[in-house]
Amino acid sequence: EDRAPNINDNGYVVWSGYDGRDKEIYLYDGASTIQLTNNSCDDADPQINNNGYVLYTGCYGRLLRPLNFDISVTPASHSFGDISWGNSSNPQTFTISNTDTSDLHISGIDLSDTTNYALNVNLGANPCGITPVIHPNSSCTVGVIFSPSSPGPKDANLIINSDDLETHTLNVQLSGTGIPFIKRIARPLPCEPEDVIRIIGYGFGDTQGESIVHIGPRIFDSSAPQIKLWTDTKIKIKIPKLSCEWFLGQNFRYRKIWVTVGDVDSNVIVIKVRKPATCP
Repeated sequence: EDRAPNINDNGYVVWSGYDGRDKEIYLYDGASTIQLTNNSCDDADPQINNNGYVLYTGCYGRLLRPLNFDISVTPASHSFGDISWGNSSNPQTFTISNTDTSDLHISGIDLSDTTNYALNVNLGANPCGITPVIHPNSSCTVGVIFSPSSPGPKDANLIINSDDLETHTLNVQLSGTGIPFIKRIARPLPCEPEDVIRIIGYGFGDTQGESIVHIGPRIFDSSAPQIKLWTDTKIKIKIPKLSCEWFLGQNFRYRKIWVTVGDVDSNVIVIKVRKPATCP
């Protein structure tokens, strides 16, 4: 049962409606409907002016409520960086603040990706919980953990819904990259050209995917010699046959080969290859 609608020159409409228990004040701003009050008594006869103030009759007589709520989140975005597939980041704390003079009602806190990210609404000294009411100049905290379920970049949003009139839904950008996990490297020490090396771990990619072998400086080069991934948990590499020209002008007995696992440039194995005895 909706009663006593009132509209201002900005097109905002307020009215008194039944929420299943008693009458509360509602507002429509042209895009969505927001419940302005939520208490145990009847609120009625709302009026709204062009400055966004709502006057209504409530539990304690005539009440005035400004509608210029202001929600903010710190940090505004976060990158978790590179995390090995199957592992988890440290929790990142996000602080939700109300910088205005009226209570801010949070109707929901969620994640757009619950496969690679986990939300903890009970983190910190003043945890938000599920649907907090944040008082003026106060804040609460939530935490997010990044746990990549597969290699590669993972983008998501921390989604906060509230009765803030300007920002009903606030999205906090999250990012992170899942990288392969290397458990051990089975190889002859030191390596010789044409030796076979086995890299054991997980998250290397689909069977028969590709990795890159780099000879020389650490530069991601798609034209470098390629080798095959036998499975998601084991890579079999045959060290390239290096000609003596690779060792010319060097006084070192070894030449470095840079192996980028699973095409993730941040996950590199450095392998020393001994100079062939036939080289000067």
